[in-house]
Amino acid sequence: MNNIRITRWMSLCVHYLLSIKRNPGQLFEIFFESSFHVLYFGFLTHYIQKSNLTLFSITIGVLVTIVFSNIFHRIIVENVSQFVDDVQAKNLQHIFIAPIPVQDIALASIVASYVKLLCSFAVVLILLAVLFPEFFSTLGMCSFVWFGSLLLFSSSISLFMSGFILLYREKVSYVLYVLSAFFELFACVVYPRAIIPAFLRWLSYILPPSYIFESIRLNITTGAVDFVGLSIGVISSLLYGIMGLLFLNWSFQRARVIGSLTKI
Repeated sequence: MNNIRITRWMSLCVHYLLSIKRNPGQLFEIFFESSFHVLYFGFLTHYIQKSNLTLFSITIGVLVTIVFSNIFHRIIVENVSQFVDDVQAKNLQHIFIAPIPVQDIALASIVASYVKLLCSFAVVLILLAVLFPEFFSTLGMCSFVWFGSLLLFSSSISLFMSGFILLYREKVSYVLYVLSAFFELFACVVYPRAIIPAFLRWLSYILPPSYIFESIRLNITTGAVDFVGLSIGVISSLLYGIMGLLFLNWSFQRARVIGSLTKI
């Protein structure tokens, strides 16, 4: 009887181990999530130890950058969730039957995610006003540039993700885990680029948000405006947007050829 029970347990164990095939996102949780947290908070700790700034300047800088980082995270997550929901509900097939360009569908999804972002952002601003009023003392005219650039970048990534969904269906949603970790580590959200090890620092240079967050941090700590960094952030976000549109159009045409549209 005990042998039968042990065999049953082993079979169930193998069953749950093989569930990774259905949800590849578990690979991220197994191999990278713990390492990500160690690196993220390790870099932040290193920044606090090495910085000559006051603790207040560091903490208010971290608060502001976290609030702004929520912008592009929410846009990407909402847009992918909307597309995946359409795939699971078989709605995309009906939408594609209509003579609507795929770019219009993706852009409409992005605008819808903007509306959801504004709703969530309104709640965040109320919380900040009640609990952390010092947050608003850091804002100026540059805030609109920061906000717009992050919106543009997140929209660009949403276009790329929409293209991947057309090709690989909802299975691609696990990429969100990897993207979130990648952006948090190398977009210089809560620590400057100089804290990242030299052999990994190039990854931050290819991410437009890193220039925006560096500009935010400089503005908060010194009051200076980094026009060069802001310009690089905005222009590179525009380039990402153009590449995102081209990739989405290519993905749609490719999906028609390989037949993945019929499986959506």
